[in-house]
Amino acid sequence: MKQAFPLFDEVDEQGHPKQQDAEECWSNILATLKNYHSSELIKNLFEVEFTCKLTNQEAPEEEASSTTEVAQKLACHIDNENNPINYMQEGIKTSLTGSMTKFSPMLNRDATYMKVARISKLVCSKKIFCSQGILWCILFDSSGKKRI
Repeated sequence: MKQAFPLFDEVDEQGHPKQQDAEECWSNILATLKNYHSSELIKNLFEVEFTCKLTNQEAPEEEASSTTEVAQKLACHIDNENNPINYMQEGIKTSLTGSMTKFSPMLNRDATYMKVARISKLVCSKKIFCSQGILWCILFDSSGKKRI
């Protein structure tokens, strides 16, 4: 990891490894995997599919729109407007809801929309655990056999 991404080999003034961003680390690992493995393998192991519903908050009579989106990570917020989140499911649920600004054809101007996403497809089961500050994820196939 340190050879492929020198950023993760940085040390502070005392020679201790610098703390790195987990999101940046994950993105680099995923990009490397994409270079060496088929897109189908990456899709089967990491892709999450969402069904998203957009509702105009300024014109509730406007018909809500639905879309399908895919991502290769599932966000988990650890703070909700300065309220700590105590459980992983709370953090995931919070990350699936948010507001956005987009053009409203009914109002003929930009408006605020509420976006609510729901997981419609999740990769094979995951075991996630934290050990000495490192988040590990082990994937299992449907038969329970370890994949990674």
